[in-house]
Amino acid sequence: MSFKFLMAVVCATFLVSSQAMAEAEPATEDSIRELIRVTKADAMGDQIVSQMFERYKTMRPEIPGEFWDRLYSKFDMTELVDLMIPVYQKYLTEEEVLGLIEFNKTPLGQKMIAINPPMMAESVEIGMNWGARVGEQVVEELRAELARQAAE
Repeated sequence: MSFKFLMAVVCATFLVSSQAMAEAEPATEDSIRELIRVTKADAMGDQIVSQMFERYKTMRPEIPGEFWDRLYSKFDMTELVDLMIPVYQKYLTEEEVLGLIEFNKTPLGQKMIAINPPMMAESVEIGMNWGARVGEQVVEELRAELARQAAE
């Protein structure tokens, strides 16, 4: 097989796949809203925001509770979903969104939807603890370096 022939096949494959991607129907707003509804992503987002607020309240006790309550009341998940639709449209075609909706209606998809919130909560907790541990290590390293420099 000649090099020219091989390059022609590679170029043709690239052009066909590029054309197919360009012709792919972008996801519609309605199908994205259905995907968000089926996956309960809006409810999950609300739960995450609620958890974040509880954490912030404990981290910043000097800030009055009225501030947090008022701020939380301004968080409208419908508005957030509206803002997220272009992101979904950027990365997913209509066919892909419809496939995800179909999958998420299956028993396995429903299981993933059910276990995702506690998995995410545990993952966030693990990540925060890990980050705090690494941060403490860096602080200790810097203290040791400063102590060595002061001793010199």
